[in-house]
Amino acid sequence: MNFSNSHGDKSTQKAHFLRQIRDEPKLPPELIDDILEILGAQGSNEGREALARCLLVSRSFYLRARGILFAKIKTSERLFPSPGRKKTEMIDVLLEILEEDLLRNVDPLVTYVRDLRLSMFPLSTIGAASEWNAQRANLPLLLTMLPNLQSFGLEFTTSMDWNAIYEPMYVGIACTLKSSNLTALYLANIYHFSTSLVLGQCINLRDLYLENITHRPRGDFTACQDMFPSVDKYQTPWDPKSLQNLENVETNSFGDVFRRIMTVKRHTPQAAPFSHLKSFTVHFSNEDLAKEWQTLECAAASLERLTLHGIIASESFSPLP
Repeated sequence: MNFSNSHGDKSTQKAHFLRQIRDEPKLPPELIDDILEILGAQGSNEGREALARCLLVSRSFYLRARGILFAKIKTSERLFPSPGRKKTEMIDVLLEILEEDLLRNVDPLVTYVRDLRLSMFPLSTIGAASEWNAQRANLPLLLTMLPNLQSFGLEFTTSMDWNAIYEPMYVGIACTLKSSNLTALYLANIYHFSTSLVLGQCINLRDLYLENITHRPRGDFTACQDMFPSVDKYQTPWDPKSLQNLENVETNSFGDVFRRIMTVKRHTPQAAPFSHLKSFTVHFSNEDLAKEWQTLECAAASLERLTLHGIIASESFSPLP
């Protein structure tokens, strides 16, 4: 879903919008549903743009199209935002749309959002952490508004220090990750990653994708956690059911994340992460990935598919056990 800025008096815009969604022309509900289903299934920008235009055809189209249009949202920050806007322009506009929903008291638009994928610029310097978090104050508000979110993706364009995320934003992210509705999680480009804080309460997660995720500091930016406000007070014991229902895992990361999960397994009674894993995809890029083979010890009985990328034939190193 792509969002654009709106200008002018909002009351005038709403009045014009309501005139646009009059009941004519009238079509059979089944035909409307078929049209919208075809457009929604295309998955292309053109299809989504056509679906958005359906909002203005009639009231019947509006009521049916909005749920399909907002079910899956992918948005990113802008390097060059519009005048008067921040880099978080698209997130801010999305929040405005949800807050000003004309039917929010009878059929809230927020209940239709099932899939949210965010792409954000990372913190560039340690001293700018407060400003970075302040500019993204709308993100936790947005996350707490989505009760039925099933899939969540958080991608930073380059490596981001997890410790630099301040309390309000962290709480919003943590609430999303702990939701019993969440079944798919995508994370990319994070260092100083906290496995227990992020993955320790994901009891219904079915799909997990990790790209460039590590506990280590970034090579050229080695700030320690003490330099940022601590979120340790949100640390809770690892739920024994966390990651137990995982069926699909794909990783292009460092093996230390999986090593931490295996450590938790050894020290947490009844913990059985990966015990229902069916598909495991590994992108080998460095020697540390050999640690991910420990995952197979938990998944051997259930695993149906194993995919390996980037295997190196070398006398000094083999990633295979």
